[in-house]
Amino acid sequence: MNAVATKSLAIRPLTLDELPLCVPFGKAFVREKHVPGEFSPETFIKNWTMFLSAYPAVIFGLWEDMALVGGIGGMIFPDLNTGTPCAIEFFWYVDPAHRNTLGAARLPLTFKQWGKRHGAERFRMIHLLDEGEDPSTVKLSKFYTKTLKLRPMEVCFDGPIS
Repeated sequence: MNAVATKSLAIRPLTLDELPLCVPFGKAFVREKHVPGEFSPETFIKNWTMFLSAYPAVIFGLWEDMALVGGIGGMIFPDLNTGTPCAIEFFWYVDPAHRNTLGAARLPLTFKQWGKRHGAERFRMIHLLDEGEDPSTVKLSKFYTKTLKLRPMEVCFDGPIS
């Protein structure tokens, strides 16, 4: 009888020493979402080192057999108008081969639970549109509204200052 290898998925916070493991995902995200500018690994590591050291902040990694295959990062900030503590996601990126998995879906739920444990009263996810995607047809809309119990709140417009 042959043993069948099963893949082990886990979600856990990254340590400061593990931040460089996120660099390939940052580069892929900027390229995939056509984010203006060039991804800077040094800036990413410097900023997240500061966030994780000075604020209620976290990056949860999605691990498959000890390899990082995705992550979600965010922190708790007071709402600028009400002061209500909000758990705000800054990035959620999963390797394309792992996107339609339970682990990928569990990342935002894990971050939401973390926020609640750390005093957040609101939860916000950011969705960057794919090139040509209309805000009214966001592919993940059902996940955001039905699973995460969120409502669409804002559309952000971006462009160079001329």
